[in-house]
Amino acid sequence: MAYGILCGASGVSGTVMPFVLQAMLVKYGFRTTLRATAVALVVLTGPLIPLLKGRLPPSEQSAVPKVNWSFLHNKTFWAYSLQI
Repeated sequence: MAYGILCGASGVSGTVMPFVLQAMLVKYGFRTTLRATAVALVVLTGPLIPLLKGRLPPSEQSAVPKVNWSFLHNKTFWAYSLQI
């Protein structure tokens, strides 16, 4: 049943959303439409994230490797980061 609901919802949203987005683009412009879509996705899907189950089981070793921060001393990194 869950699979049926999932497939049915994707079909409905795939049929309806292009018309809704087109109407919003015409009425409000692309900036407001993109922001509204982003907020709607966060509000609708954000609370569901804790319910997702990981694909892999937890590791027996929880040692996190140290991050190599030496790239911060590279001038090329800063040039690309600052868009110079």
